[in-house]
Amino acid sequence: CGSTLSTGGTRTFTTGCATLTGRWPSKQYGMLGSSVTYGNYAYTGNGFFLSVLDISPPSSPYVVREKVLTGSSLDENEMVVADGYLYVPQWSNLTVYSLSDPSNPTEVARLPVGTGRTGSMELVGNLLYAAAWTSGMMIFDVTTPSMPTLLGSLPSPLVDGNPDMGKDVTVYA
Repeated sequence: CGSTLSTGGTRTFTTGCATLTGRWPSKQYGMLGSSVTYGNYAYTGNGFFLSVLDISPPSSPYVVREKVLTGSSLDENEMVVADGYLYVPQWSNLTVYSLSDPSNPTEVARLPVGTGRTGSMELVGNLLYAAAWTSGMMIFDVTTPSMPTLLGSLPSPLVDGNPDMGKDVTVYA
Protein backbone atom coordinates (compact mmCIF):
# COMPACT_ATOMS: atom_id res chain seq x y z
CA CYS A 1 0.00 0.00 0.00
CA GLY A 2 1.09 3.59 -0.61
CA SER A 3 2.95 3.09 -3.92
CA THR A 4 2.32 4.63 -7.36
CA LEU A 5 2.73 2.74 -10.65
CA SER A 6 2.69 4.38 -14.09
CA THR A 7 3.22 2.39 -17.30
CA GLY A 8 2.71 3.20 -20.97
CA GLY A 9 0.11 5.93 -20.45
CA THR A 10 -2.10 3.66 -18.32
CA ARG A 11 -1.75 4.62 -14.69
CA THR A 12 -2.69 2.70 -11.60
CA PHE A 13 -2.52 4.69 -8.38
CA THR A 14 -2.43 3.00 -5.01
CA THR A 15 -3.27 5.08 -1.96
CA GLY A 16 -3.63 3.39 1.36
CA CYS A 17 -4.95 -0.01 0.28
CA ALA A 18 -7.37 1.08 -2.47
CA THR A 19 -6.32 0.89 -6.13
CA LEU A 20 -7.81 2.96 -8.96
CA THR A 21 -8.20 0.52 -11.85
CA GLY A 22 -10.44 2.51 -14.20
CA ARG A 23 -12.00 5.89 -14.69
CA TRP A 24 -14.99 7.33 -16.48
CA PRO A 25 -14.60 11.03 -17.27
CA SER A 26 -17.52 13.26 -16.38
CA LYS A 27 -16.80 15.22 -19.55
CA GLN A 28 -19.26 17.79 -20.82
CA TYR A 29 -21.57 18.01 -17.82
CA GLY A 30 -19.18 19.33 -15.20
CA MET A 31 -18.20 17.65 -11.98
CA LEU A 32 -19.75 14.42 -10.80
CA GLY A 33 -22.28 14.97 -8.04
CA SER A 34 -23.38 11.51 -6.93
CA SER A 35 -22.90 7.83 -7.72
CA VAL A 36 -24.16 4.44 -6.57
CA THR A 37 -23.74 0.88 -7.85
CA TYR A 38 -26.20 -1.94 -8.50
CA GLY A 39 -24.91 -5.22 -9.89
CA ASN A 40 -22.73 -4.53 -12.93
CA TYR A 41 -23.96 -0.94 -13.25
CA ALA A 42 -23.08 2.39 -11.71
CA TYR A 43 -25.48 5.31 -11.74
CA THR A 44 -23.85 8.72 -11.71
CA GLY A 45 -25.39 12.12 -11.77
CA ASN A 46 -24.65 15.76 -12.14
CA GLY A 47 -26.87 18.65 -13.08
CA PHE A 48 -29.74 17.50 -15.28
CA PHE A 49 -28.21 14.15 -16.30
CA LEU A 50 -28.27 10.61 -14.93
CA SER A 51 -25.67 8.36 -16.55
CA VAL A 52 -25.77 4.56 -16.52
CA LEU A 53 -22.34 2.93 -16.69
CA ASP A 54 -21.47 -0.70 -17.29
CA ILE A 55 -18.76 -1.40 -14.73
CA SER A 56 -18.38 -5.13 -15.42
CA PRO A 57 -14.99 -4.32 -16.94
CA PRO A 58 -13.71 -2.31 -13.92
CA SER A 59 -10.64 -1.15 -15.81
CA SER A 60 -12.74 0.38 -18.60
CA PRO A 61 -16.26 1.36 -17.54
CA TYR A 62 -18.41 2.72 -20.34
CA VAL A 63 -21.63 4.69 -20.72
CA VAL A 64 -24.66 2.56 -21.55
CA ARG A 65 -27.26 5.31 -21.37
CA GLU A 66 -27.63 8.95 -20.39
CA LYS A 67 -31.01 10.25 -19.27
CA VAL A 68 -32.07 13.84 -19.01
CA LEU A 69 -33.68 14.35 -15.62
CA THR A 70 -37.02 16.12 -15.73
CA GLY A 71 -38.34 18.45 -13.10
CA SER A 72 -35.22 19.79 -11.42
CA SER A 73 -31.49 19.23 -11.34
CA LEU A 74 -29.85 16.36 -9.48
CA ASP A 75 -28.57 17.35 -6.10
CA GLU A 76 -24.97 16.60 -5.21
CA ASN A 77 -26.06 14.37 -2.35
CA GLU A 78 -26.09 10.62 -2.53
CA MET A 79 -28.51 8.49 -4.44
CA VAL A 80 -29.83 5.35 -2.73
CA VAL A 81 -30.41 1.96 -4.35
CA ALA A 82 -32.33 -0.92 -2.78
CA ASP A 83 -34.46 -3.86 -3.89
CA GLY A 84 -34.31 -2.91 -7.56
CA TYR A 85 -35.15 0.78 -7.11
CA LEU A 86 -33.01 3.90 -7.42
CA TYR A 87 -33.89 6.94 -5.28
CA VAL A 88 -32.55 10.17 -6.80
CA PRO A 89 -32.47 13.45 -4.84
CA GLN A 90 -33.27 16.53 -6.90
CA TRP A 91 -33.73 20.19 -6.01
CA SER A 92 -37.49 20.19 -5.58
CA ASN A 93 -38.36 16.51 -5.67
CA LEU A 94 -37.22 13.00 -4.97
CA THR A 95 -37.52 10.70 -7.99
CA VAL A 96 -37.83 6.91 -7.82
CA TYR A 97 -36.66 4.73 -10.72
CA SER A 98 -37.30 1.04 -11.30
CA LEU A 99 -34.17 -0.96 -12.12
CA SER A 100 -36.08 -3.94 -13.54
CA ASP A 101 -33.85 -3.30 -16.58
CA PRO A 102 -30.72 -1.99 -14.81
CA SER A 103 -29.35 -0.54 -18.04
CA ASN A 104 -32.47 1.59 -18.52
CA PRO A 105 -33.90 3.07 -15.29
CA THR A 106 -37.61 3.89 -15.59
CA GLU A 107 -39.21 6.64 -13.51
CA VAL A 108 -42.04 5.24 -11.38
CA ALA A 109 -42.64 8.05 -8.86
CA ARG A 110 -41.80 11.66 -8.15
CA LEU A 111 -42.25 13.14 -4.68
CA PRO A 112 -42.34 16.88 -4.06
CA VAL A 113 -40.06 17.96 -1.23
CA GLY A 114 -40.78 21.68 -1.10
CA THR A 115 -38.91 24.58 -2.60
CA GLY A 116 -35.43 23.61 -1.47
CA ARG A 117 -33.10 20.80 -2.30
CA THR A 118 -33.17 17.22 -1.09
CA GLY A 119 -30.17 16.55 1.10
CA SER A 120 -28.95 13.25 2.42
CA MET A 121 -31.19 10.19 2.45
CA GLU A 122 -31.24 6.96 4.39
CA LEU A 123 -33.32 3.88 3.69
CA VAL A 124 -34.12 1.71 6.71
CA GLY A 125 -36.37 -1.20 5.87
CA ASN A 126 -39.35 0.33 4.07
CA LEU A 127 -38.80 3.82 5.47
CA LEU A 128 -36.94 6.46 3.48
CA TYR A 129 -35.66 9.39 5.52
CA ALA A 130 -34.91 12.45 3.39
CA ALA A 131 -33.50 15.74 4.61
CA ALA A 132 -35.10 18.50 2.55
CA TRP A 133 -33.59 21.96 2.88
CA THR A 134 -36.75 23.99 3.50
CA SER A 135 -39.11 21.13 4.39
CA GLY A 136 -37.00 19.54 7.14
CA MET A 137 -36.78 15.78 7.65
CA MET A 138 -39.37 13.90 5.61
CA ILE A 139 -40.22 10.25 6.25
CA PHE A 140 -41.71 8.17 3.41
CA ASP A 141 -43.11 4.65 3.44
CA VAL A 142 -41.67 3.00 0.30
CA THR A 143 -43.21 -0.44 0.80
CA THR A 144 -44.52 0.07 -2.73
CA PRO A 145 -41.75 2.21 -4.30
CA SER A 146 -43.98 3.28 -7.19
CA MET A 147 -46.47 4.73 -4.67
CA PRO A 148 -44.48 6.17 -1.75
CA THR A 149 -46.45 7.71 1.09
CA LEU A 150 -45.36 10.65 3.22
CA LEU A 151 -45.74 9.47 6.81
CA GLY A 152 -44.54 12.59 8.56
CA SER A 153 -41.97 15.33 8.75
CA LEU A 154 -40.07 17.52 11.17
CA PRO A 155 -39.66 21.20 10.33
CA SER A 156 -36.32 22.59 9.27
CA PRO A 157 -34.61 24.87 11.80
CA LEU A 158 -34.27 27.68 9.24
CA VAL A 159 -32.43 30.87 10.06
CA ASP A 160 -33.06 33.53 7.40
CA GLY A 161 -33.87 30.74 4.94
CA ASN A 162 -30.62 28.86 5.49
CA PRO A 163 -30.51 25.87 7.88
CA ASP A 164 -26.70 25.95 7.89
CA MET A 165 -26.61 29.44 9.41
CA GLY A 166 -28.22 28.66 12.78
CA LYS A 167 -26.42 29.71 15.95
CA ASP A 168 -28.10 27.10 18.11
CA VAL A 169 -28.24 23.34 17.71
CA THR A 170 -31.62 21.69 17.20
CA VAL A 171 -31.92 18.12 18.50
CA TYR A 172 -34.82 15.78 17.73
CA ALA A 173 -35.38 12.59 19.73
